[in-house]
Amino acid sequence: MPGIESECQTERSKTIARWCGIFILAALVYQQQVQGIVTLSRTGFLSLFGAALLINLFHSFYLFRAGACSSFYKYISVGLDLMLLTFLISNSGLNQSPYFFVYFVLLVSNCIRYGLVMSLYIAVLVNVFYPIALSLGPHQLQPSVVGGEGLKLLAFWGVALYGGAVSARIRRQVYEIAAYEDTIAELRAALRKPAATAPGAAPMDEPLEQTDNNPAIAEPKPQPAEHLRLLNNEAEWIKGLAPVGVVLLLIALALTFFAPHVLWFLLYPLLIVGAFAALATTAAWLLRYLRL
Repeated sequence: MPGIESECQTERSKTIARWCGIFILAALVYQQQVQGIVTLSRTGFLSLFGAALLINLFHSFYLFRAGACSSFYKYISVGLDLMLLTFLISNSGLNQSPYFFVYFVLLVSNCIRYGLVMSLYIAVLVNVFYPIALSLGPHQLQPSVVGGEGLKLLAFWGVALYGGAVSARIRRQVYEIAAYEDTIAELRAALRKPAATAPGAAPMDEPLEQTDNNPAIAEPKPQPAEHLRLLNNEAEWIKGLAPVGVVLLLIALALTFFAPHVLWFLLYPLLIVGAFAALATTAAWLLRYLRL
């Protein structure tokens, strides 16, 4: 649609922002490594940021040469970003890591670009990666916030849901306005073409007077594009995910009661996916019936 940035263009802009983020984080981590604040070894430092540079270099070569990219590409790129960031957090203090806030930076930046489904996707990955990183660390962790790590994850979910809903509303309005502009331009072109060929026609830059004799002017006004309320069939995508999440939620609850010895970090992702299905279904209902 003219005037709307494509996903490939959005990923290109993310690639440029990612270059800046990599160098800023590398400088901060190196400084804290010299001061002894970060326990990340030199090998780990080179491996982490070397992998980040190689991945972003691939993004740059691919995106700046491709005319279009798959709709799944954005989910892959965000997943890789979260994996690298989780590795950094696990080697820089775990729950006391100063880089936990970067999760929020990634969430907000992608939420603004892609809307509610992307924000829920990031929230699910963070609620899987972060507990796994904590479970692989020392068993005795110093508390970082009042209420424990659950409060941090709950705050993350709050930002994801609210920011995603607001972004979805803004994106829907932008696409509907663009659709109206395209329709208006097409109607104007259709009106000017027969009027310009008629004898004694008005100049092209002057507005045409509405008359009952001109059938083109009597065309009905365009109706709102209902399919733009959730872009790229996101409503169908959410509805398809909901049954899977409900099944996983039931399995997780059954394991909680009948197999309490199961490691909590293996059980936790099942609970999160089940909760995600319920939240996603609720969000789809709100967007559909309350016109958020």
